[in-house]
Order: sequence, then C-alpha cells, then structure tokens
Amino acid sequence: MLTECELEVEPHFVWLSPDEGYEDGLLDVKLSAPRKSYSIIKNENHPITKAILDAFIVTLNQDNFYYDTDLLLPSVSPDWREKLRTTIG
Repeated sequence: MLTECELEVEPHFVWLSPDEGYEDGLLDVKLSAPRKSYSIIKNENHPITKAILDAFIVTLNQDNFYYDTDLLLPSVSPDWREKLRTTIG
C-alpha cells in the first residue's frame, strides 16, 4: 500500500506573526494516498495506520510529530479531454 503513497517530511514551524516563526523541533509528516488507500491512512485507529505510524516513530527516531493525510489525485495527460471525446465518439 505504501508504494502507491507519497511521503513528505519537513520541520514544523510555529508562526508567531506572518513574518516571524520558529522551528519547534517536531516534524510535519504528510502521507498522500490514492482513493482506495486514503480511508485507511486517514483513520489513525486502523491497524495498518497504527503500524505505519509505529514505523515512522522508529524511522524518524521521534515519537512525537504532526501527522497529516491527503488524497493523491491521479495524474492525467494535458490532452485527456480530446482522448475522452475520441473514445466516446
């Protein structure tokens, strides 16, 4: 399932004002998944998600981080409309 996902890990910033912030030492972990896997990674109580989060803890060597999910949209070619029109005739 994870091979179909995209992972982003970045330092977490706390913004005090629009131009002033600081890194609080934690990480933002964002996992984007296609539709068929999204409902699983979104549910932090799901056994698979718990295993993924445990793996992040070990890999990042950090047991506290901000976890977020996103729906990974399929990529389409720029001429998708024309191909669809041709297909449906």
